[in-house]
Amino acid sequence: MQEKIIHWWKLHYKPFFVFIGILLIISPVILSRQLNDLDEIWNYNFAKNIADGLVPYKDFNMLQTPLLPLISSLFLKLFGNELIVMRILAILLISALFFMIYKIIKKLKINIFYNLIFIFLLFLLLKDYICIDYNFAILFFTLILINLELNIFIKNKNISENNYFKNNLLFYFFIRIYLW
Repeated sequence: MQEKIIHWWKLHYKPFFVFIGILLIISPVILSRQLNDLDEIWNYNFAKNIADGLVPYKDFNMLQTPLLPLISSLFLKLFGNELIVMRILAILLISALFFMIYKIIKKLKINIFYNLIFIFLLFLLLKDYICIDYNFAILFFTLILINLELNIFIKNKNISENNYFKNNLLFYFFIRIYLW
């Protein structure tokens, strides 16, 4: 059992430290931001309304799909109805987004140095705009799909049409749930 844990740790320690590093870089940027981004306020309000028991599109208007506010409302119910909860969710979302970019670039077999430089430059480009936002959530889910497609492609380079259909059935359900 101990050998399996040691093997798992050796296999996953670099990605773990990359994620923690991304989290530590993003956290002060989001937590120290002034409250002036209307998207952040709107997303907080959508999640607050759902946490208070209101129904999207019936009791209040919103343009986006309700998955992100539904997930956010669960956290608002669990940890308190405060904007800081939404900012912590933003830290997790943006960290996961950059980590997913790291994983995709790693699967494309690009040097880890260039990978981290690219993520850092992307962070510098987006640091004024990162918050809990529908667009970042869509980007995150899209990157998950790209990562899953790369996994399938790397695992089965000669995929038959039948296997390709079975593998993409998972993507169909994932997209249907998100667009609900």
